[in-house]
Amino acid sequence: SSSSTAVSLNIPPGKKENRNSNRSDARSDASIQNSGNTKTCPQRFREGLKGQYKFVKKYPLTFVASLLLCLFLVTCGVGLCLHFYNIEVQSLQGEAILIADETARFFSDQLDDAILPLFSLAQFVKELSSFQQLEAQVDSAPLVSGTHRNVTGICDRPELVERFNKIAFTLKSTAGMDGILVNLQLVPDAVVCLTYPLNNTEDFEEEGVFLDSSGVVGHDLLSDPARSFIAETTLASDQLVVAGPLTLKQCQDCDPVVAKAFIARLPIPSLDSNSTTSTQSTTGKEYGKWGFVVALINWERLVHESGIYENFQDNNMEFQLTRTDRIEKDGSYEEEIVVLAESANYQESNQDYVVESALPTTNNEWEIAIAYCTSGRCVGWLPWAIAGSVFMSLFISVMIFIIFMQKQRHADAIAEKSQLMVEAAKRAARNERELNDFIAHEVRNPISAALSACSFVSASVSETEPLVDVEARDRVRDDVRIIESSLKYANDLLHSMLDLNRGNTEITIHSLPTDIKRDILEPVASMIFHRDETFEVTVECCPDSLIVSVDRLRLKQIVLNLARNSSRYVHTGGFIRLKARSFVGADSSTGIFISVEDSGPGVPPEKREMLFKKYQKSLDELNQGAGIGLSLCKKLIDFMDGTISLDDTYHSGVTGLPGAKFDVRLKCDLIKFKMGTLVEETGPNSATSLQSDETPNEELFETMVVLPPDPPLPEHLTVLFVDDDMVLRKLFARSLRRIRPNWTIRECASGEATLALVESEGCSAFDLIFLDQYMASVDKQLLGTETARLLRSKGVTSIICGLSANDMHDSFQAAGADYFMTKPFPFEPSALRRAIAGLLKGPRRLTSS
Repeated sequence: SSSSTAVSLNIPPGKKENRNSNRSDARSDASIQNSGNTKTCPQRFREGLKGQYKFVKKYPLTFVASLLLCLFLVTCGVGLCLHFYNIEVQSLQGEAILIADETARFFSDQLDDAILPLFSLAQFVKELSSFQQLEAQVDSAPLVSGTHRNVTGICDRPELVERFNKIAFTLKSTAGMDGILVNLQLVPDAVVCLTYPLNNTEDFEEEGVFLDSSGVVGHDLLSDPARSFIAETTLASDQLVVAGPLTLKQCQDCDPVVAKAFIARLPIPSLDSNSTTSTQSTTGKEYGKWGFVVALINWERLVHESGIYENFQDNNMEFQLTRTDRIEKDGSYEEEIVVLAESANYQESNQDYVVESALPTTNNEWEIAIAYCTSGRCVGWLPWAIAGSVFMSLFISVMIFIIFMQKQRHADAIAEKSQLMVEAAKRAARNERELNDFIAHEVRNPISAALSACSFVSASVSETEPLVDVEARDRVRDDVRIIESSLKYANDLLHSMLDLNRGNTEITIHSLPTDIKRDILEPVASMIFHRDETFEVTVECCPDSLIVSVDRLRLKQIVLNLARNSSRYVHTGGFIRLKARSFVGADSSTGIFISVEDSGPGVPPEKREMLFKKYQKSLDELNQGAGIGLSLCKKLIDFMDGTISLDDTYHSGVTGLPGAKFDVRLKCDLIKFKMGTLVEETGPNSATSLQSDETPNEELFETMVVLPPDPPLPEHLTVLFVDDDMVLRKLFARSLRRIRPNWTIRECASGEATLALVESEGCSAFDLIFLDQYMASVDKQLLGTETARLLRSKGVTSIICGLSANDMHDSFQAAGADYFMTKPFPFEPSALRRAIAGLLKGPRRLTSS
């Protein structure tokens, strides 16, 4: 039925019977064959897009290459158009610059010829006493107005005027610059005194035109704001200074032909070396000059001779000649742009085709701007060519955009994947670095304290009659307690770090029954306090057997960091108090409250807001600390669901030392025991995890190379030990006194304190100086290498040995140190004796020990 319908539509009404039946059958067959392929234009367009998409998807490089080829051809066409266009424009630019150079050369040559008489006139001033005396005479002349002095009887003496006129007439005549060089002047003490000719009529061809210079006599240039800048510039210079063209003071109502002139000034040094008078400005500044000689060069005549207007007109160019003047206003100099000459149509010219060139003609800043695309000289076909290229490449650009969009999506997916991989690698590296930094911060000092205490115990038990008195036994017990608590703490921490490394840098909080006093406070106190300390460490716990369920290691880390921080700032006779008590909250929650109090200088108010931020150091004037302890405490207590804060109301009770008190509040289970059996456990039980993100630098410990055993040491020696860790300083002093009791041992906590001590004691006060490298703080503080360099610059010849857990050999060598030793420092007597002997007898500059 559809085919019959198609046939009936193609046969006009009323004519079916007139058609040949065979023809009708043929058309019917054609309609039947083609009717299935009939499609609308939108359908064909969509199918075309699908085909193109499939082609691009299957052969992207081929299609892109064809489009890029088309774009390349279009670009080449536009590039050639621009190339030829630029050639023509550059040719015009070069022509314009050449004309500018010729103009500058003309003005410069004319000025050079016109100012030659000034050098002869200056020589006359130096040789004739009548001219030489004018400086002192004019200097004493009174100022009768704002800009003029009364020089009557000084500059109008007949014999003086006659002599000057003869000299000036001769010089002006021989210069051969008639009509251009119109006046010569003597200006002693920056005051116009003599001028020739006084009334010039012969240099001007125009009838009735003259230059009357009588009104300029007595003009004090330094007192005139319009002339003071160039006058002071002249007096301050030893060379010729040219200004202008300027409107002449004596020509306020003159004919325009003579109204403006170049003013050339040649300074003349003071002619009497014993004279107390020399030219000085209104501010009292003396220049040591007699004054200067002046030549006036007529501007209008100079422009006329240059033919500048005709020259640019002949070359179909427009120009503007400008000058920058400096005028004194309200005590300061302001720049003012003055148009000296300008062609008639310059302002209407195309400013996109203008070249500017500075003219080296005067001390003022001259500049000529030349518009070279005038009168249709620049080609006009370029916009049409560019428009045609853009139109021709529009369709290609759309297609290229489609292709690039597809490729960009693919590239973005790859880039995103690569970025994720890079970020993952950075996170892994950062976590590893932070783990190393964390270990370096937490383990180094306990290990050092344990090693030192171990050497003391070894020395005590190696005596002929060891531990014979109670005091000796008590010292050993203290040392053993230090060793035990320090090593146990370090061991627990390292085990925790191993777990951390296995668990993708995640620290898990493990709650265990913990005796706060015996497991936390007393071990921390033993690690902080030693019998040589000058402050007191006390422990208070209420109740005495306070047992809770907490992460013992993490809580000990928190208390140890707080106590160690306090120990850095407590002075002689001070104290550190470790307190703990239990609490029951209003919601029946239980927990413990721990406080660390000290009698130090306190925390300045301006640093309290940033107290728990990472790398916040320098809490006092000593600039001590490593900068991550408090931040670590804050992180740990947050993950233990507790709080830490600084008590702003606390005062130590010591005058001038308000001290500091850190409060730790932690919710945990309270555990009660009866006859050694757990009978009750109250309070919440929680466990959480911590991401380790503290980042001090990893420290590498190396074995020290020592000299043969038991070398002799001098009986008397003065040693200075510089380290920000007070415990290490005390242990070092104790170790040295054990091998040489007669040695004098001094201590410093920073590089600044070391420099101050050396300055007060003298450069040769110390025989041996040990410098730790890192003594960090919030404020910038000297490193060990910086301190060594400054000591050498002050003339200190002492033996300097650098100390660091890192390899700083080259850095200390460059800083001027004699030796370098890696930490930990040897505290065992024999090793210490060999190390010291090696420093005293070994070669200087620089040897590793």
